[in-house]
Amino acid sequence: MDEVQDRELIERVLSGESALFSVLLSRYQSRVLACSVAILRNREDAVEMTQETFIRLYNNLNQFDASRPLAPYIMRIAVNICRDFLRRKARNGRYEELSDAIVENCPDFSLSPDRAIMAEEKAAFAARILDSLPVRFREVCSLFYLSGHSCSEVSEILEISETSVKVILHRARKKMHETINRGLAPA
Repeated sequence: MDEVQDRELIERVLSGESALFSVLLSRYQSRVLACSVAILRNREDAVEMTQETFIRLYNNLNQFDASRPLAPYIMRIAVNICRDFLRRKARNGRYEELSDAIVENCPDFSLSPDRAIMAEEKAAFAARILDSLPVRFREVCSLFYLSGHSCSEVSEILEISETSVKVILHRARKKMHETINRGLAPA
């Protein structure tokens, strides 16, 4: 259903009704931001890269293949922009501590203070474990677990085989499990 609506919106935006792009923006912005935060580990950078993703989408909307779903296309743009940002950042020699972005983005379930503290500690622990993974593992885990994409969608977004996605997920789970068992979640 969303795919049909997306196609119609794209056609209308391309035919001059550019204000309708805001519908696409509102539909996909939270997913792109979550993916960007998970890859970049810094909310401020992720917000900037999310904006860049939608600017690039708008400027290149005429290149979109309407026979394909829009979500993987947008996520692919976001992943590429985040990777480019990380490359530029590494090339410039800047290093920033990994943020606690996952903790910042945890929803408030109106827990008792004790439970809220425990939930925050668990989320911080999970964030540290995720941060300890190699970038490729983090990308795959973020898209699969945090953004809710299927293995097929992750493979399309990252332009790797579905088998590679499954292998990376398996290895990432194994690595996280080993880290937890050693009790060595990086602080």
